[in-house]
Amino acid sequence: MDGGQILVSKQGGGLKKVAMAENGELGGDIVHDLATSAATGRLGFGNPYPLIMRTVDNLMQTNGHKMFHYHAAEVQGYAMSELAKLHPNTQQVGNKEIRVHTRHSGSEINTTAIEIVCAHAAKKQHTYDSPKAAQLLKQNNLEIRENEDPERKKKRVNMLKQSELKGFITVPKVFAVDKTWAGGYSGAAVEGSGFKVDEHSNLHTGGEAWVKRVLPTFTAKNREKILTILSKAITAGECAGLIVEPDVNVDGGMHPVDQTLLAEVRKLLEPQELPIIADCMQTTGSVGGSYFGEGPTKTLADYPHLIITNAKAAAIDPYAFALIPAHIDDSTTEMSHLSTPTNEGPHLQALVIAHMVQDPRFQAKVQHDSQKMEEIAQEYGMTDRLRGKGMNRAWVVEDADR
Repeated sequence: MDGGQILVSKQGGGLKKVAMAENGELGGDIVHDLATSAATGRLGFGNPYPLIMRTVDNLMQTNGHKMFHYHAAEVQGYAMSELAKLHPNTQQVGNKEIRVHTRHSGSEINTTAIEIVCAHAAKKQHTYDSPKAAQLLKQNNLEIRENEDPERKKKRVNMLKQSELKGFITVPKVFAVDKTWAGGYSGAAVEGSGFKVDEHSNLHTGGEAWVKRVLPTFTAKNREKILTILSKAITAGECAGLIVEPDVNVDGGMHPVDQTLLAEVRKLLEPQELPIIADCMQTTGSVGGSYFGEGPTKTLADYPHLIITNAKAAAIDPYAFALIPAHIDDSTTEMSHLSTPTNEGPHLQALVIAHMVQDPRFQAKVQHDSQKMEEIAQEYGMTDRLRGKGMNRAWVVEDADR
């Protein structure tokens, strides 16, 4: 039933096949996972309430929400103010230091976060105004001038890119786990997704522009490799930050992230003020009794450089947002990222679901279902094939060769 639909009691969800990945390499097993992807897990993973909301909306003809008759800017302003409060760093929330970016898909919002983090690192490390860069620009008669010709500016940018490819200057990039999915086939998120989806874009850019996808999955046995790779990259000025699914590497085969290792990585990045992008697309409301999961709300909760990205289908309307600390967001150039969604309904529906999935009754159901899967696994002798946690659980049921 790859890609099909299944009905479990009153809860709908999707079945799909996922190739297992271990240490950055595709393995030989196939996982059937229930309602764990960003696409099938819309708004609470088959939760019926969004469909009820949509039906009521159609009957009342309110075009997405009860605030239809308010100005769109009022709705968007209110929603962004409330969405910012979901960030787990309560001090930054209290000081109103969290910025909200909205888009229509996970790919777009991860792209936004990745580009902002790269801009933040380049600014802090003086990548494009370092003595070495200035020397190269002077040698090529491409120093920055006031009111310069646009074509000259393009030549300067191209020269700096060629200097990077030749190893003359170091441009920091976001580090990512290989064989995971950062969003799809558009924008910087292409480079954050495995399975060769970035090969076409790399032919045009001459190589990775935003992301170095070189880390293995965040398991305890990969601890030394991950810490070594990141330590060397930080020392060399190559690391702009990290993008990671903070609870479960879903598309990597349901591997739970080792929270002790994640805490160690945090300690490694913090002295250099390097951001961590917590990609919460596939774990929203499904683990840890919180909206974003255990990783962001416990291990990374008070990390001052934490970015949250999230996406869902808000009662069929696509919606995605990022929560970004202001000191990181301010690094970008003017007009590089604008939040201009064409509808306001998903704003408010996202808020409703944010509170819904944190309700103790909802979380009790999540834990009940998770425990039931474990009991079934024990009954059939399949505990060694059980993966994930919370609602993000699955069984390895067959070999890829069969």
